Amino acid sequence: MIAAQPSPRAIERERELPRAPSAMPERPSVSATNGVKKPRKKRESVSRYPLTVSFNITPGMAQSLLRMTAIGGPLTQSQYGRLLLHRGLLQDDPVYRQQMEGSNHA
Repeated sequence: MIAAQPSPRAIERERELPRAPSAMPERPSVSATNGVKKPRKKRESVSRYPLTVSFNITPGMAQSLLRMTAIGGPLTQSQYGRLLLHRGLLQDDPVYRQQMEGSNHA
C-alpha cells in the first residue's frame, strides 16, 4: 500500500510554522511621545504583479517546487512560477515575445 503524500498546502503550512523563540527578549518600543504609539497610516499597496493565477499541480511537482524554493534559496515559489511562465510564453507566444522585446519588463 502506498502511503498518502501530504498536500502542497500542508507542506507549505508546515514550512510557515513559528520557529522556537529566540534567546533575545524583545525590546519594548518607546517613541518620543512618552510611550504613546501613534496609529500607523495605511500603506497603499502597489504591486508589480496585480493579477493572481492559481492552478493545481501533482504531488511530485509540489515536492520539486519545495526543493527548488527551499528556505534561504534565491527564489520564492511565486518568483519561480513567474520565471517559468515567462520562459514558456517567450518560447510559445510570438505576440508576448514581441511585447517583451520592446519593454524593460523581461
